Amino acid sequence: MSPTAKPPRKPATRSVAKSKDSLSQPAEPTTMLYRDEVDPSKDAEDFGRLKYATEYEISAIHDGDAIVDELCTISLRTARLKSYLTASPYWSTEANAWKGVSGKRELPIVIRAYQTIIDHILTHFGLAKPFSGGRKAWVTCNEAMGNFKQGDFPVPNICVTGKGDYLSVDKQDPSNPSYERSLFFCLVQPHVEFVPRSWQPQVFEPLARYIFYAQPHRRFFRVLLLSQGGHMRLFHFDRSGCINSAAIDINENPVTFVRTILSLSSHDAAAAGFDPDIFWKWEHVGPARVRQGYIRMKTEDSANTLLKIVGNGAFKMTAGVEGASNSLWHVVDESGRDLVVKDGWKYTGNHPDPRHLVRPWEHELLLAGKDLPGVCQIVDYSIGVSTAAFRGATAHVHGSYDEFTHYRFSMEKYGKCALECESGKQLVCGVKSAIGGHQGMYKLRRIIHRDISPGNIVFGTADPEPGWEGVIIDPELGTYTNGHPEANEDHAIATYRIGTQSYMSMLVCGTYNGMIPQFKHDHTDDLESFFWSFLYILSAYEKPGVEKPSIPKILEPVYFSENMGEAYIAKTRFLGKRLDQETLDAIISPSWGHLREKGGLVDKFHDYISDLAFEKEHYVRGGVRDAKKLEAFVAKSDEHYARILEIFQEAIEGFEKAREEEEEDAPRGGPLTPSRAANVQRPREARDGKKRKVDNEDTEDRYNKRVRDDENYVYEYEVYEGDSFEV
Repeated sequence: MSPTAKPPRKPATRSVAKSKDSLSQPAEPTTMLYRDEVDPSKDAEDFGRLKYATEYEISAIHDGDAIVDELCTISLRTARLKSYLTASPYWSTEANAWKGVSGKRELPIVIRAYQTIIDHILTHFGLAKPFSGGRKAWVTCNEAMGNFKQGDFPVPNICVTGKGDYLSVDKQDPSNPSYERSLFFCLVQPHVEFVPRSWQPQVFEPLARYIFYAQPHRRFFRVLLLSQGGHMRLFHFDRSGCINSAAIDINENPVTFVRTILSLSSHDAAAAGFDPDIFWKWEHVGPARVRQGYIRMKTEDSANTLLKIVGNGAFKMTAGVEGASNSLWHVVDESGRDLVVKDGWKYTGNHPDPRHLVRPWEHELLLAGKDLPGVCQIVDYSIGVSTAAFRGATAHVHGSYDEFTHYRFSMEKYGKCALECESGKQLVCGVKSAIGGHQGMYKLRRIIHRDISPGNIVFGTADPEPGWEGVIIDPELGTYTNGHPEANEDHAIATYRIGTQSYMSMLVCGTYNGMIPQFKHDHTDDLESFFWSFLYILSAYEKPGVEKPSIPKILEPVYFSENMGEAYIAKTRFLGKRLDQETLDAIISPSWGHLREKGGLVDKFHDYISDLAFEKEHYVRGGVRDAKKLEAFVAKSDEHYARILEIFQEAIEGFEKAREEEEEDAPRGGPLTPSRAANVQRPREARDGKKRKVDNEDTEDRYNKRVRDDENYVYEYEVYEGDSFEV
């Protein structure tokens, strides 16, 4: 008996059914999430800091039509793309135009039409299936995007999301689009020249900024500008800035439009703009199914090490697009050792801007600090891809192009940063060890750090060995100096453009607008940065772990000046001021104990740094006449380090003495009572006999003395006007 004949199968089709509503009615926008499950209207972690990330305009290069074909390459042949146009219900063969895209229609309807067309392209080529990438286009805003104001949450008109190993979040059926799962954005405007082309990168930069923050393993991000009349312009953002194409008519070039959509939705991590060496996989941990991240560490000897990411992603990222951005990842190696991986971008071009001088690789400086106590210890490193690889031939035809190259290294994981100290003694011991590490790098390895701040001072591991109570990290802005064979004199020139303003030395701040003659950044500038960092912690925190509502008013201009000129004046005044007990009490809370006493650590540290700063300023202002004196002054680095370390050691001994006094005062065999030492004012420590800039008998402070003595001194009457100071 022959089997029953089966009915013929219908031919398979990848086209979705037509929907009249999809081209004639606007879509209801879906809420765009900042992080997955986080509504931007509510408080979000790091959201406030990200709002104000842009401080300078992003550089842009404008190119012709060829950039689209060069950047958006796919393996599909042109014939297959043309066959899609024949099958698509949204392409009119008679009119040679995309249906629903018209300057005569209202903007929300055109946005819906573009979203429908993009969704159909993704579906037709198999990218929309859950196990084939889950690509989906969402309408997230029905208004034309203008310039974002500070504090605005940037939302595109159309957001295309997906799934894949290079995305940390991989939901089967997401109910909302989010920055974490975004592949690319589309912005729809009435005209492609809605603002002058030269302004458009600045308008769209906030979108790229949020993407780079939510996806720290991004190498580049692309935005598609679409017009109601059927034109497109491609924007490519990376660490070198932005390049964008000329306007392309998508009705005259429909194959280019389809190719662009498919390229921006690619399964290939590198083609989509992601680092392929950072990925996530679904794994079973007991009965639970978790999304586990990995970093593939490629070393210089071509070996690969797989590091497991702890947590959901990077625990620290630098906000912004253009420039030497970086991110930090907590990882565990195959032996179970905790490490930190740093991803960074280093300038490798030839721009004359001091920010972009070619400096040593960060891993080279860390390798030089191998086995030095108080210095971050590197484990492995690799140098990656350059931004030139993302830009094709365009990167080589423009002389103004600023090339950045990716690098990665792993290092030992230490404790929390100095801001999160648990006691005054831990803070003092940690900073002392970090200063010792700085001394080792400067004296033994001839390297200057140039970015000392509370965030770059971390505590050692639990029960650290002597000298490892604190560690300096992040020598990204460091360079060779002090006679190093690879030192470049231009690299060591002090500039306000390098470092963190709040903690820069007085004289480095003074390089702003030529207020101070040119000089080399040396160890005394970094030692002063240690002082400002240490003072900030004591003045900004009521006690360890408890931040004050605001910093004392006397220090506000020191740490929060609007520009470098004001910071220079504020630091000059504070260093020139003699700290009496009343001032110390106003700055530092009682919980910090003897650190705030007259003759204590802060007072002595302030006095010594003041002496160094004003002596150096005198030689710097003297120019060629005092060049030899300045050289001799810098050569006394051993003396400078020794005195500061001595001051810190005295403070550490003070903690031991206070503990012994409390133990002696505690009654034996009965309930504990408050220590007598807490109720009786401690005798003030006598000053040493070292010569000071102001004699002990002199009642006026050093700042006023300089105003009186210096004929050329004009700081008292300076008024900031734009980019210059006028007397």
